Amino acid sequence: MDFRRIRENWPILVIALGAGMLVVLAVLQFVWTGQLSRAEEAMMQNALENSMRQFDQAVHRELTYLMTIFPQRIRGRPREGPASYVQSYSLWSQTTSHPSLMRGILLYWPQRGGSSVLQELPLGEGPVRQVEWEEDLAGLGKRLDQLSSRPDQRLPSWTFFPEECAMVRTEPPPFPPFRPEAVGYLILALDRAYIRDQFLPEIVDRMFSGAGGERLYEVAIVASIGPRFVYRSDPSIQEEWLAVADSRRRFRVLLDPLPKGQGGRPREPNPVSGPRQFRAGSVPNDWSYGARGQGSLRRLIDSMGRLRIFVDGLQSPLALDIAAAHVSGSLSGVVERQRLRSLAVGLGVLAVLAFAAAAVVVSAGRAQRLAEMQVEFIAGVTHELRTPLAVIRSAGENIADGVVTPDPRVKRYGELVRDQGRRLSEMVEQTLQFAALDSGRRAFQLEPLDVGKVVSDVLEQAQPIITESRFTVQQEAAVAVPPARADAHAVKQIVANLVSNAIKYGQPGRWLGVATSLDEGGQKPRVRVSVSDRGMGIPASEAGRIFDPYFRGAGASEASIQGSGLGLKLARDLAVRMGGDLYFRSESGKGSVFTLYLPVHPAGEA
Repeated sequence: MDFRRIRENWPILVIALGAGMLVVLAVLQFVWTGQLSRAEEAMMQNALENSMRQFDQAVHRELTYLMTIFPQRIRGRPREGPASYVQSYSLWSQTTSHPSLMRGILLYWPQRGGSSVLQELPLGEGPVRQVEWEEDLAGLGKRLDQLSSRPDQRLPSWTFFPEECAMVRTEPPPFPPFRPEAVGYLILALDRAYIRDQFLPEIVDRMFSGAGGERLYEVAIVASIGPRFVYRSDPSIQEEWLAVADSRRRFRVLLDPLPKGQGGRPREPNPVSGPRQFRAGSVPNDWSYGARGQGSLRRLIDSMGRLRIFVDGLQSPLALDIAAAHVSGSLSGVVERQRLRSLAVGLGVLAVLAFAAAAVVVSAGRAQRLAEMQVEFIAGVTHELRTPLAVIRSAGENIADGVVTPDPRVKRYGELVRDQGRRLSEMVEQTLQFAALDSGRRAFQLEPLDVGKVVSDVLEQAQPIITESRFTVQQEAAVAVPPARADAHAVKQIVANLVSNAIKYGQPGRWLGVATSLDEGGQKPRVRVSVSDRGMGIPASEAGRIFDPYFRGAGASEASIQGSGLGLKLARDLAVRMGGDLYFRSESGKGSVFTLYLPVHPAGEA
C-alpha cells in the first residue's frame, strides 16, 4: 500500500467518504420517511373510520332511544291513554342530551265522515288539547287520512315522513268497541332546524375534532334519492367533493320504502319461519315494548339492530351515507405534505453538515499546506546552518586543543564553543530528520541487521560520556538472536537516543542497562532491545505526551537538562516506519525502561 500517495490525497479521500455517507443518509431518510408516512396514513385512516363508526352509533342511539321509549298501546287496556306518552316523554327528556330534538307529540284519530280528532300532548304541565293541523304538517294529515281509508294500508312500524320531518306509528283506539278499521296514529314531530344546526354539528365536532378542539375533517350525509345532501358541515361541499372523500360508509339505520298494498307485512322473510304475518295496526314483538319494558334501557339499545324504519312515499330503498375528508384536502395529501416537510428539514440538516464538513476539509487542507511550508522552511534553514556550525565547531576544537594559543583560559572558551556547537548541530540534525519523516521523504534500506552489534557500537561511541557521567553499564545479550529486518542507520540512531536519554535522566541512580533478546510472545517473533535507567522516571500525568514533538517534562526543565523534545518522537517514528514499535514503562522516582521491537528478517534472505 502506497502510504505516501494516501497521505498526499487524504483530503480528497475524506471528501469522497463524507459525500458517500451523506448520500447514504439521504437515501435512508427518504426510505424511512416513506415508511413512517405510510404508517401515519394508515393510523389516521383507522382513526377516521373509528370516528365515523362512533358518529353513526351516536346518531343511531339517539333516534332509536326516542322511538323505543314510547310504549306500544295494547287493546283491552283502556287506562293506558295519552298520559303514558307524556310520562315517556318526561323520561326521555330527562335522560337524553338532546331534549330539543322533538318539538311536539300528536295523537290523530281519523274518522270516516269528517269527524277526525287531532290531539296535542303537553311536553310539560298541562292538559291534552284538541288542535288543528299546522301548515307544515297539513300534508301529513292528508296522507294519514288516505291510509286510514283502507285497512290494508296500515303502518307496520315507525314510519318517517321526510317532508314533514315526523315519525308516525299506528295506534289502536283507546276505547271499545275494537273495530278493525278503528285506528289512530302517534306522531313525533322532530325539529328540523335543531337537527341541522345543533344536533348533527355537535356530534360532528365531538367525533371529528383533534385534541385541541380544532376541526380535522369535513363531514356530509348523502342520500341516494331525493335531495342529495342531507347535512353538510361546510356549505361549499359539492358533488366533486364526494369523489375525493377520504372515507365513505353506510349508516346503520335501515330506511326502507313503505310497503304498498302488503297489509303491513315486512318484505324481508324470517330465515327461520319464513314471512311473518301480523294484523293490520300491530307490529312484531321484536319491534314493540309494553309499559314493563321501559325500565330496561339496555334492552332497548340492544334491539337497535332489529328495529326498522320505513319512509313514506318512496318506491325504492333510501340509503344514507356519511362521507368525510380532511379539512386540508385529502388525507393522503396531508401526509405527503408532512413527509415533504420532514424531508426538507432532514435534507437541510444534511446540507449544513456537508457544508460544515467541506469547510473543515478545506481548513484542514490549508493547515496541512501551511504545516508543509513550515517544515520545508525549517528543513531549508537547518540545512543552511550545517556549514557555519561545522566551521564554528572546528574553530572551537582548534582553540580547545591549543592550536591557536596554549593559554588555559582560551582553551576553556574553545571547549565551550565546541560543546555548544555540538549541541546545536544535534538539534539541527534532529530537526532535519523530523522534517524528512513528516514529509515522507525519508527512505529506509531494510536489510538483515545484527542488532547486538549495533548496540555494542553505540555503547562504545557513548563510552566517553558514560565515563564522564560516572555511570555503570550492564549489557546483556541473549544467545542466538536472529537478525532483524531494519535500517542500520535508523536503529543506531534510536538506540543512541535511548542511551543518551538514560544518561541525561538517570540521576541519581547512575546505572544503565541494555539488553538484547528474542520476543516470541506475539504472533510473529521480534527482536527486542531494552534500555533501562534508575533515574527520576516519568510521572503518570506526563506519560500520554512523552512521544509528542517538542514536549519536555517538568522534571527536565527543573533539572536544567538540555534537549529539544524531538528525540523520542523521532525514535518512535523511525521504529514504526521500519515495521516495529517503541514502548516504555516508568515509575516516578524509580526509573524507566524503553523497549524497541523490530521484526525478524525472513529466513533465507541475505
